[in-house]
Amino acid sequence: MIPFIWPIYAIYVNEFNLWLNGIYFETHRGAQALFEAIDYDFRIDSILISLGIVGLVFAAIKKDIYPLLWALPFLALLYFAGFV
Repeated sequence: MIPFIWPIYAIYVNEFNLWLNGIYFETHRGAQALFEAIDYDFRIDSILISLGIVGLVFAAIKKDIYPLLWALPFLALLYFAGFV
């Protein structure tokens, strides 16, 4: 029921055009490739991404399976599905 309130509220505050433009933008933007998304995130917060990559490499070297069991399927999903 809540999603029905959003267009009604947009009509009420006379911003229905902006609401439609926002919906159109969100539904028609293309999926980014995984590496483009990582590059974008790296430009925004390079320290966090670097620490994450170093942590995964360190987990692989130490043969710690649990972080890899979490990260590798997640990265594979984002690679094949496209990161939006």
